[in-house]
Amino acid sequence: MNCRFGHEGPNRVDVYCENRYFQSANLACNWWNAINQRQQLYDIMAVGAGQFYRQGDAIGIQVVFAPSDVVGFYKNYPQRKAMEAIPAQPIPQKTQFNLPAEPSGKDCCECGPDQPCRSKPFGRWRRQHPGLKVAEGDLIGDCNNERELLNLCQQQRIDTLIYMGVASNMCVLHRRFGMLNMKRYGLNIMFVSDLVQAITANGSDPAKKIPDLNFTPAKGSALVQRYLEQHLAPSFESRQLIAAAGLGPSACDRRPHIVFVMAEHEYKSNETLPALVKEHLEKDFCCTFLFARADTGQGRNDIPGLEAMYDTDLLVLSMRRRALPVTQMDHLERYIRSGKPIVGIRVSVVPFQVDPDDRPDGHVIWQNFDQEVLGGNYHGYDGRSRETGCQGLRIALPSILVAVASPIISSVSGLKRIFLPRSIEICPK
Repeated sequence: MNCRFGHEGPNRVDVYCENRYFQSANLACNWWNAINQRQQLYDIMAVGAGQFYRQGDAIGIQVVFAPSDVVGFYKNYPQRKAMEAIPAQPIPQKTQFNLPAEPSGKDCCECGPDQPCRSKPFGRWRRQHPGLKVAEGDLIGDCNNERELLNLCQQQRIDTLIYMGVASNMCVLHRRFGMLNMKRYGLNIMFVSDLVQAITANGSDPAKKIPDLNFTPAKGSALVQRYLEQHLAPSFESRQLIAAAGLGPSACDRRPHIVFVMAEHEYKSNETLPALVKEHLEKDFCCTFLFARADTGQGRNDIPGLEAMYDTDLLVLSMRRRALPVTQMDHLERYIRSGKPIVGIRVSVVPFQVDPDDRPDGHVIWQNFDQEVLGGNYHGYDGRSRETGCQGLRIALPSILVAVASPIISSVSGLKRIFLPRSIEICPK
């Protein structure tokens, strides 16, 4: 089985599968077993990466692990010895290829401007993440020794390298096994956008070194991703390769996937949206419902299951003033910043707008979500609105259709209709 990559645009690629061998290799860079601020996020990403590697391996893609600084842990692994045993090959000519200046700021604390993690003890990494299973046929390379990877590529005639790992603005980019160096040797370079992560900052501008509640960890990763796509390599999502190969848990369900995220108690969307889906959408769409654990206390800022965002075609958001942990917010914000379709309901003009004094340590605020994503400019309710009312509401009249650009939103009949009467009389109470 071969996976072929056709350009979707200048910075992204589509993935197609054919029944012939494809000369490519997956490179896993720096999935360490201990990374201070975002360990839970990396735990989840490592599991996803492990699944991706095994499915890639099933369609003939060589898997190479490249753990920076801890390759000695694997010195007796047969996969490490096999990499070292590859005979020396002719090395391709190296070209002069340089990148423009990178987005500023890296390796900063992402727990928040007050950096609470600095007061907590963390062990240094000793090995790559245990969630990554090194299988028979895999290889383990020394990412500081470019000759090992070049020998492999020459021996197996590999012309395309697919990168995953941490951090996309450090080791994945700059190590000797990294994207920039291999690009200089003439190899085709791609990266899996949902399986790389930059390390920047949270709640402060890493370039200016000043507080900025709209600079989130996912924003830092998005800035780095756009930089890499623009200047170095195209990207694709892990699910594209998995789906194109007919693998993965949803391979038999071709329905578009809609994720509903609900975290508000004023309008009971946790009751009304599931009812809407059952009546209008259940047959044609695969729908996932995610809820905040509580309306008050610590549970209001906790929405389990957001890793479902990695396999989402449409997000329906009904949320008001919640500050999610870095791990959860990263799942949600990566989707939002990717430019994919989103439907925001009523209070979702302020889904992540929280008083900084009320934010728990290690949680994320996105004060300007309304302006950056929805194109709005919400500044609170107009007090005069509470002095108005309406009469003569008749739902049976023809509906007004909302014009939408996304094909999936256009196809969701239950979402694209707003039921309004032809005339509404506004009058004082």
